[in-house]
Amino acid sequence: MKKTLVLAIVTGMLLSLTGAGMAESISVVPGLKGFGVDTRAAYGNNQNPEIYIVDTLNPTTSLTGSTRLDTDGNPVAVYVGGFKSCVEDDNDNKLIIFEVSGYIDVQGVVKSDNDCITIAGQTAPAPGVTIKHCILHINGQHILLHHLRLRQGYFDYNANWNYKDVVNLGWGGMAGNFVMDHCSLSWAMDETIGAYLGSSLNPPCLSPDGSNLTFSNNIFGEPYHKADPDDPDYIGRNFLLSCRDNVAIIKNLFISGYKRNPVIHTAGTYVVNNNLIYNPGDYNFHISNPGGAIKITAIGNVAKKGLTSNYWASYERFPSISNIHEASEIYLYDNKDETGAPGSADDWTHVRLYGGQTADNIKVLYPPVIVAGYEPIPSSQLENELSGKIGAYPAFRDAVDIRFFSEVASDGTEGRFVTGRDGLSVSDWPVLTENTRTLVLPANPHADNDSDGYTNLEEWLHAYAAEVEGANPGPDINNDGKIDLEDFAVLAVWWDDENACSSPGWCSGADFDMSGTVNILDLTYLAENWLRQTW
Repeated sequence: MKKTLVLAIVTGMLLSLTGAGMAESISVVPGLKGFGVDTRAAYGNNQNPEIYIVDTLNPTTSLTGSTRLDTDGNPVAVYVGGFKSCVEDDNDNKLIIFEVSGYIDVQGVVKSDNDCITIAGQTAPAPGVTIKHCILHINGQHILLHHLRLRQGYFDYNANWNYKDVVNLGWGGMAGNFVMDHCSLSWAMDETIGAYLGSSLNPPCLSPDGSNLTFSNNIFGEPYHKADPDDPDYIGRNFLLSCRDNVAIIKNLFISGYKRNPVIHTAGTYVVNNNLIYNPGDYNFHISNPGGAIKITAIGNVAKKGLTSNYWASYERFPSISNIHEASEIYLYDNKDETGAPGSADDWTHVRLYGGQTADNIKVLYPPVIVAGYEPIPSSQLENELSGKIGAYPAFRDAVDIRFFSEVASDGTEGRFVTGRDGLSVSDWPVLTENTRTLVLPANPHADNDSDGYTNLEEWLHAYAAEVEGANPGPDINNDGKIDLEDFAVLAVWWDDENACSSPGWCSGADFDMSGTVNILDLTYLAENWLRQTW
């Protein structure tokens, strides 16, 4: 069975689940709830995007014009080249996809000042692509980052330690109507996510151009701690938000960040629901904003101590609050921490109030801001709900994300801070197989054949996302929790069998990449996960 037919089947499954009424209000990622999720991203401004294909692991390979065939055998004009070249090409309405897996080692900044961009990592062959040693700056409007691994790690950039975020939204510009879904970010030299504009804490810093951001189903982990040689007290920080409005932070894992898991310190409206915070240091969720009114709804979050959590009261409690503007409104419900879970929104005995801060005026008993259509998961079910489902390529997780969830499952006996500039070793970087495949685009890519509001090209991307999120088989073929000889035996039975694999069996689960044949790529993927006990 050809890949294109597989994609058509998965697309049909998606459409049957979403229903006929979807065209009335659709999300750029089907089913995603948040602020700004109605962006068309690459299709913004009612324009059809140019298609850019990353066909090399060299980030600076120059762009060239080329073609790819569609399912009808017709050529479609594309640009091909390196990741940095694709992102930085001065052109609005860009759709960036991948034909390679492995490491793209940038060793510097990749900056996009354009509007209407989609970067779709799910199109990379298994085991996916990892952007390494990169500072990704996004300054435009209407942006979707989907299924990307960005693992920064220390590299010699310049003397200024600040602004070395894995992803920075707004340095030198503005970013809004932004969606990050199913991405994995780690080893930041500054913030894992930096969404801020300057240092002003006053309400005038708010701007419509910095509004409507959603971060959902992501993993943010292990920012560098005490790594700046000029500032030995520099702390590992995961997520900074300031000068932003309408921000949704939903169903993410924050792991082993000493502070800012996340932190909010300017006026605005925020929903912080169903996030799992493991092994924080000094603070988990931190709110501090004297400059203007802030409205926050936080429901169903879980904060758990890890092996290296600081034994201060602050990490034990969710959240920590200080210096809040008196007109602020904060709603807290069903947030579980090391001291337990409150029984009602009126119960703030679990909240850490310090610096003279009291609950007077700021505690509210009804959510001041909501994400329409999102039903929070009870905190008692959160860890099970997120495990195996979030981060980049959940069906093809690398060893880093697998380790993160293994640490969470250890209930406090594991976890670390990446301390010092040399806190990572070569062994921390997983081996990623460098695979390639030539993508076959859908016929009439910019048309909407079924009139559901999504173009054929968008539905094609959704089908790839469904694959890497687990619609396809994982390496644990017999589902016994480990990858071993029993799984290899199943793969051997189907090795290069002339009978093509197909959905839903996919050769008893041995055709991992759903190519239609069990071959060397499937064997390689099995080998990469060999004897893992935590799948």
